[in-house]
Amino acid sequence: MKLNRGSQRVDFLFEQKLEKFKKFKLISKLLFLIVVRCIYITLNNKEIFIPDFQRHYIKNGLIVETIQLFQKIIYNYYESFKREFPFRKNLSPYHVLVSEIMLQQTQTKRVSEKFLEFIKKFPDYLSLANSPLEEVLKVWQGLGYNRRAIALRKIAEIIITTYNGKLPESIEILKSFPQIGHNTASSIVTFAFNKPTIFIETNIKIVY
Repeated sequence: MKLNRGSQRVDFLFEQKLEKFKKFKLISKLLFLIVVRCIYITLNNKEIFIPDFQRHYIKNGLIVETIQLFQKIIYNYYESFKREFPFRKNLSPYHVLVSEIMLQQTQTKRVSEKFLEFIKKFPDYLSLANSPLEEVLKVWQGLGYNRRAIALRKIAEIIITTYNGKLPESIEILKSFPQIGHNTASSIVTFAFNKPTIFIETNIKIVY
């Protein structure tokens, strides 16, 4: 029986989606293995659940229990070695947005010094959007990369005029804002709205 063009088209699209799904599964597994290796490299002198996890993964593969053990490793590491930053306290979507833009290409120590000053001067989207750019740049001084301050003020304007003063929870919408790429958008959604996302930046040395 000969297939018509419509059927061939459906088969072709199905094969495309199947191939994408296979690639996604492979990439997810590779990312997981990379993270596991990073944990081992970072913690091999600490002996924090690592031997148990390696044995469990080799024996059982990537099953629910393996993932739960992996999560336990991360949470235990954070409880033992977490760092305190002002931008991690009293989280609000606005605070998360400001801190994530500041943290682009800037060390956490420097951001910690400027974050509270910036929030005190511009406590919300409206105050930031309505402030003269010169004033915003003056407070931003010391962080460098002034295009981030310009973009942050523009984002505040967009949120006020288009989104009724509320930060969107969609990664795709956030990516349409200036100075926000996939990693920053995903990080904002995770910390501002407690939603699971995937973001891996180039500066990661340990898993946080």
